[in-house]
Amino acid sequence: MYAYAAPAYWMDMGTPEKYLQMHRDLLSGKCRNSLPTNTDVIIGEHCAISPTAVIRGPAIIGANCTIGPQVKITGPVVIGAGCSVREGSTVADSIIWQNVEIGPQVTLKSSILADSCHITAGIYSDVVLGDTVTIAGSVRLGPGSKIFPGSIVA
Repeated sequence: MYAYAAPAYWMDMGTPEKYLQMHRDLLSGKCRNSLPTNTDVIIGEHCAISPTAVIRGPAIIGANCTIGPQVKITGPVVIGAGCSVREGSTVADSIIWQNVEIGPQVTLKSSILADSCHITAGIYSDVVLGDTVTIAGSVRLGPGSKIFPGSIVA
């Protein structure tokens, strides 16, 4: 067995907490070749962003996203392609994969949402949702909650 001391960034991202930390590090510029230094918000093609939405980076918003009126996004945040964040919602320090729908007045902080999740209402902090999870109504999930793929929580 050999070891090699490299100056490059490396992190074991095998837990949700480490996965979030890795994104924080990449978006904050701790790593070479992360976000361009001339901008801290990157918006993909064909996005519809309300003029009343407030986006504070670092943030990456994928293509074909819709960001509604009065939405507040506070980085570090990654929002994948095809996502919708509806009126009055707040997203902070979170990673959202593709085709996620966040309903009006939802608050999401320090969380990870996998592909095709749907949240209709509520306040969520430190949660992890697997693919195609639906949270209907104002369900209360405690910090550290992990919901298995395909679950419907009502």
